[in-house]
Amino acid sequence: MVVELKEGVYWVGYVDWNIKKFHGHEYSTHRGTTYNCYLIIDDKVALVDTVWGPYSRQMIENIEKIIDVKKIDYVIANHAEVDHSGGLRTFVDEGATVVTQATNRAYYEQAWAAPHTLNPDRLAKSNKSATFETVTDRHVLTDGKRSIEIHEITGSGHNDAYLLVYLPTEGVVFESDAYTPAAANAPPPATPNPYSVNLSENIQRLKLNVKQIAAGHGPRLTTMGDLRAAITPRAAATN
Repeated sequence: MVVELKEGVYWVGYVDWNIKKFHGHEYSTHRGTTYNCYLIIDDKVALVDTVWGPYSRQMIENIEKIIDVKKIDYVIANHAEVDHSGGLRTFVDEGATVVTQATNRAYYEQAWAAPHTLNPDRLAKSNKSATFETVTDRHVLTDGKRSIEIHEITGSGHNDAYLLVYLPTEGVVFESDAYTPAAANAPPPATPNPYSVNLSENIQRLKLNVKQIAAGHGPRLTTMGDLRAAITPRAAATN
């Protein structure tokens, strides 16, 4: 799946969903899984999030419908979980700079320096070293045309080294695992997800003008209105 969200901004997804059509495209029906990453293309190219294992090949094939992976300058690691950072080694081998929360750098360096002898991947064979740009609070990538803001998510119980990505001109936030939207007609949960509540609090703290939320999992794009509805207790919403 490849969908252009804004000019030069693409939603690239792996879909294994229990519906026959997804965003206007035909797909097979299996378990009900989505893995999403996002490409931002100007003079510099950034990839937000990666996936792992059986999904990575299809994701790379989808990326290459838009651009050669060798042209990706930055890969932004949302947080160090395998389904969001397990594909980083592929892009390190292609020469992309890894943008990650500062405390993750030592972890990645140690993990990637370990021998991969049972099933060596391309990075194990090339033995290339990773290049990093780290985030402690706020970091901005720009090529003079578009600014990509990378902010730390604070106070979340999901991960201690956690980032969101924001495009101020477009008003788009990219996040993973803080808010995973349900189907459009699903009722709000009886008890709000604390990670989603925390995401809303961080968006307010950072004073971000968010028009659209693009999640690492989930079948659709959402808005701040959708997020507010998801974190409003059902009883309160019906009163």
